[in-house]
Amino acid sequence: FRSLCLAACAGGIATDIAAEMPRTPEVARSASCPAIDQYLAATRGGMAKTAIPRDVDKTLMKKAVHTQHQRNYNHDLDLGPGEQYKKTIKKQILLPEEETVKVPVVRKEARRTVQQCVVKGKELVPIHKFKEVPETVLQVKYETVNGRREKRAVPVTKMKRVPYTDFETREVTKVVEVPMEEVVTRTGYRLDKHVVSKVYEVEEDHHYEMRPVYVGKGETRMQEKNEHHTFKTKHGEPIWDPDCADGWLGRPSTPSFKEHLHRPSSAASLRPDTAASRPGTGAFIRPRSSAGSRPGTGAMLRGALQ
Repeated sequence: FRSLCLAACAGGIATDIAAEMPRTPEVARSASCPAIDQYLAATRGGMAKTAIPRDVDKTLMKKAVHTQHQRNYNHDLDLGPGEQYKKTIKKQILLPEEETVKVPVVRKEARRTVQQCVVKGKELVPIHKFKEVPETVLQVKYETVNGRREKRAVPVTKMKRVPYTDFETREVTKVVEVPMEEVVTRTGYRLDKHVVSKVYEVEEDHHYEMRPVYVGKGETRMQEKNEHHTFKTKHGEPIWDPDCADGWLGRPSTPSFKEHLHRPSSAASLRPDTAASRPGTGAFIRPRSSAGSRPGTGAMLRGALQ
């Protein structure tokens, strides 16, 4: 009788696990959903387990990009007829979540202004003057020569004043407007969207009686385990500061965002908190001690979900 009950429990568990595995899981753009946000927020930190309804469990399975079940069979049953047996089934799901990161940005700008400058120069001032120029004219005079009156031209020199214009140089100052241009640095920030995949552990209790009859499932619980990988999904638009700094300050380095997480180049297996594995080939793989290796390709990791 006990062997028959154990076979029924094992067969029922295997059937339930196969039925709840998604055939073609959709790649979720974001784990944000009003129906599950309150349950995800309640599991932050991974300290407490939160009971979730059945429809929320189905929604999580649709949103998840990777699921992995853990099978633990306990054959040490010491129950009598009619007593119930509780089996806890655990599974880990990978949910992508968006996070906003503030990144500083800078750019060069030309500041154009007009500056007033005092310029010294020279100015020519006209001055009217007169100069004396000797002028010789012929003056006719009458003379008596041999008893006759004759005309004689006698040159007469006189000084004549001739007007002319001269120029004097003097210094003058004038205020002129000079265009000024200089390079300034405008700082700001942009909001980038990063996707961080987080691992949640969902467990539920299956209740059996010591007879080949399936009783039902208990409440489904979920717990946040650890972050899996991260990548940027959106390059935010720069938001520039109203004031500029003098000169060119250079470009700041982009701040790193969760360096301990991997890129999702290969995320076929969930890594635990303490160990990671290389891509598997379908066989059992002993997990390494280093936590920085690549995720697996779907193979079950021995001890990875303990």
